[in-house]
Amino acid sequence: MNNSTILSIVTFVYGFAALLYVISWIFNKELPGKIATWVTIAGATGNAGGIILRWVESYQQGMGHAPLSNKYESLVFFAFAIAVCYLIMEFKYKNRLFGVFALPLSLLAIAYASLPVITDQLQPHVSGTIKQQLDAMSAWSNVNYNIQPLIPALKSNWLITHVVTCFIGYAGFAIAFGTSLMYVLKAKESKSHFFIFFSIGTAAGIIIWNLGLLQIFNKVYIDIGFWSIIIYLMVIIIISFVCLQLRKIIGTYAVSFIGTGILIGCTWWGLAIKVHFDFSFHVVLIFIICFCAAYLFDFLVDYILPFVHFPEFDMLDELTHQLVMFGFLFLTIGIITGSVWANTAWGRYWGWDNKEIWSLITWLIYAALLHVRISRGWSGIETAILSIIGFTAVIFTYFGVNYLPGLHSYG
Repeated sequence: MNNSTILSIVTFVYGFAALLYVISWIFNKELPGKIATWVTIAGATGNAGGIILRWVESYQQGMGHAPLSNKYESLVFFAFAIAVCYLIMEFKYKNRLFGVFALPLSLLAIAYASLPVITDQLQPHVSGTIKQQLDAMSAWSNVNYNIQPLIPALKSNWLITHVVTCFIGYAGFAIAFGTSLMYVLKAKESKSHFFIFFSIGTAAGIIIWNLGLLQIFNKVYIDIGFWSIIIYLMVIIIISFVCLQLRKIIGTYAVSFIGTGILIGCTWWGLAIKVHFDFSFHVVLIFIICFCAAYLFDFLVDYILPFVHFPEFDMLDELTHQLVMFGFLFLTIGIITGSVWANTAWGRYWGWDNKEIWSLITWLIYAALLHVRISRGWSGIETAILSIIGFTAVIFTYFGVNYLPGLHSYG
């Protein structure tokens, strides 16, 4: 049994743990939560074992490097870091409800990494349309799970320090994202802030959806450019805040419908002009899905899910603050070690590469969160919103930047 098989099994272990945490929360039962804790420990142990085995296998194949050099390996470590950070938090605070949001993040990370492994294992047993769909899924993930020799830029002793510190920081931000979501869902005023989450999430989904489809199925590469992205994000924020004000006049659903339509229309128009491609079907599909999601979210918040069982507001707020400080510390160390590494590899500490720019943007968002909390006394829903926006930047720094040209395109 090789490392990829073990890590594929860990995917299902994390999935089972996440399901048990959700069952424990919804039905307010302690036993599924206790089982989920032990399942999570087993998953983290298997995750660590898979990482160690992959390290050993790299030496057996004559490459001999830490398993932190590509997207597959970094996602596997990210899932492990989230699980370990969550377990430490659970044992410290004696509250398993945090697992409702933490474990799904570990699951998503390792499931994305393991998708090509699972599809390759299924390939010999299927044919026809199903085989084509598996090929498309494997291509979409753009993850290579094979152990590969290091490219020259990665042959450095700084590899482990830089990647480990960055992803420990990302894990802290991921769990802070979970506690922030818990705060927003529990807070009565969350509905008045709903559209800003909805619109930013919609925009991110549209960008990833369209760019992914173009690159995989149409072989169209898009160099969007840094300032185009900044302007687009500013447009998103402006539309969101205008819609928040209009909500008081024409209602949540009407403003969601109008604002989402404008947002998606701008995306479609900009990309269609840039690559001369017809996005009509994708625009309509995403619009319908997102607007239905708005209704579903509203219904779940009001009638179904027991958000009242979440921890108290003060605890969630303080936990978010502590987790952001933890993540910020490690991200800062990661950026510093990355700069030293860049000077060794390319002869400069900072080169305004896309990954470097978005790492700086992420760092500034979390720095702003800590600053306004300390100097302006911001807390509660405001810092929860900034934490969610910050994690959105983390996701784009890791995934979205890979669609842009740069020196970090291998990761």
